[in-house]
Amino acid sequence: MKVLIIVFLIINLLNLLIRIQAILNGLNGTSSRWQVYPGGSYHYGPSILIDNNENRTIHMWTCSPGTGSMEWDVIRYHYSNDNGQTWSPDVIALTPTIGSLDTYSACDPGVVKINKYYYIGYTSTTNPNATQNQLFLARSLIPNGNYEKWNGTNWDLNNPQPIVAYHGPSSKYGIGEPSLVLKDNLIYVYYTTADDTGSFTDLAIAQLNSTNQDTWPLNLQHKGHVIRRRVNLGEDSTDIKWCPQLQLFIGVTTINRFSSQATVGVYQSLDQYGLQFQSTPYIGQHVQQGAHNIGISRSTSGWFYLENQNHFVSYTYQPDGSSCGN
Repeated sequence: MKVLIIVFLIINLLNLLIRIQAILNGLNGTSSRWQVYPGGSYHYGPSILIDNNENRTIHMWTCSPGTGSMEWDVIRYHYSNDNGQTWSPDVIALTPTIGSLDTYSACDPGVVKINKYYYIGYTSTTNPNATQNQLFLARSLIPNGNYEKWNGTNWDLNNPQPIVAYHGPSSKYGIGEPSLVLKDNLIYVYYTTADDTGSFTDLAIAQLNSTNQDTWPLNLQHKGHVIRRRVNLGEDSTDIKWCPQLQLFIGVTTINRFSSQATVGVYQSLDQYGLQFQSTPYIGQHVQQGAHNIGISRSTSGWFYLENQNHFVSYTYQPDGSSCGN
C-alpha cells in the first residue's frame, strides 16, 4: 500500500471522527461525524489516546507523507482540547532513520503511555517494494517529538532494531500495524502478520516489573495468531483495546476496505486474556466510501471505558478516484 500512496500523493484522502456513545455487542449509538483533515494529502492509521487531565486532551498520531526523497511516511501528531472539534497544527513526531532498518518509513502508529513515556509501535522496512515489513518501537517523554528508538538492548537515535522481526518470503507484507495495551503490568502488543500462510492479527506479551522498566521489549513472549483475517471480505488491520466493564478485549477493523461497500467490523475476545477473538455485529452508522485503516480511542493505557466518556472512531476514506481510494 505504501507504494500506491507514494504514487498518488495528490489523492484527496480525508479523515473522519465518529463519536461513540457505547460499545456492547458491537459498535452502536454513533451520534455525529466530522472531518479532521480536509484532504489534499493522506493521514491514516490513527492512534487516539484520551488523557485524564482537566481538558480531557485527545492525542492523535497518524501515518502521513514523508518530507525527503527517501522517506515514504512519517508519523505526525496533533491534539484537541475541545472534544475533537478543533485541533492543533500537525507536527512531525517520528521519522525514519535513513540507512537503518527503518530506512523508508515510520508508519501505522500504535501508541500507549507506560509510566512517564509515550511508546509508539510502528511499521517499517528496507525493501523498496514495501514488503518484508517489521515492527519497531520508539519512546519519548512528550507526545509530539524527541523519540528514541529501540536498538535491541536499549534506546538511541541511530540504530533501530525490530521488536518483532519478519522472517518470511520477501514478497509478502510481513509484520506491522500494532496496537499496544497495558493491563495488570502486562504489555500486550497486537500486530498484523501477513506471509505465505495467510493474514492474521498476532500477539506478543511482556511482563513489566521493577527490573525491566526500560528493557521490557526483551521480554516479549509470542502467543501466535489471535485473529485470522477474513481476506475474502477485504478485512483491514484490527485496532484492539481492553474494556474493563466487559472484562474483554475489543477491536475494530474495516470490511471491504477502499471500496464503496466499506463498513466497520468488530471483534471481542473470548475471555479476559485476549488470546482468542470472535467477530461480533456492528450496529452503527455507515462509513464513507473507500474507508480504510480505522482506529478507536482509548485511555493512555489502551483502555476503552464504557461509562462517563465520549469515544471516537477515526478512519481515512477516498470518495473519488482510483487505486489507493478504491
